[in-house]
Amino acid sequence: MKHLLPALLTLLCLAAPLLSQQFTRQPDGAPSPAYWQQQVDYSLKASLDAKKKMLYGSGTITYTNNSPDTLTTLVWHLYQNVFRKDATPRKSGDQNSRALVVTDGITVRTVTVNGALVTTLVDETVMETPLPFPLLPKSTATVTVAWEYEIPADPDLRTGNDGNDFGMCQWYPQIAVYDDVRGWDRTQYLGISEFY
Repeated sequence: MKHLLPALLTLLCLAAPLLSQQFTRQPDGAPSPAYWQQQVDYSLKASLDAKKKMLYGSGTITYTNNSPDTLTTLVWHLYQNVFRKDATPRKSGDQNSRALVVTDGITVRTVTVNGALVTTLVDETVMETPLPFPLLPKSTATVTVAWEYEIPADPDLRTGNDGNDFGMCQWYPQIAVYDDVRGWDRTQYLGISEFY
């Protein structure tokens, strides 16, 4: 048995690089050669109606599925929906969130995928759009989106207006992270946290 142990250890050391290629992360958490990231390229246009305090936007997104998974839906973050009166932070009784200005949040007018109009399912600050076809690994979809939202009256949570002075962050619908750890990130935005 003593003679087998060094041979087994040598074999394990030689096999480790091959085994790590099957997994996206190494034991220490570092990316392995099999690691992947989705690629999401945005081309956006926006206009500001200063009198109405409204932002109108549209864009084209090229989404490349670099994962080994076939996707049947896209998940989005609608961060401006944290200002809606029915947003979770207000319902939770959080004093800071209850003091936020109330708006209707972001209104997504249309979403298309490769020219096909798709439905939107909104759950507070997260939106899902079922795809009209499975998005296979290593394939790309062209997504268009049109939206609008009222800019809150107080500059709070990195966005708002103070008369004619406007500051805006998280001003467009953002496709969520899809990764090897969690799949789609469906975390609701509560207004007091950073973004994944």
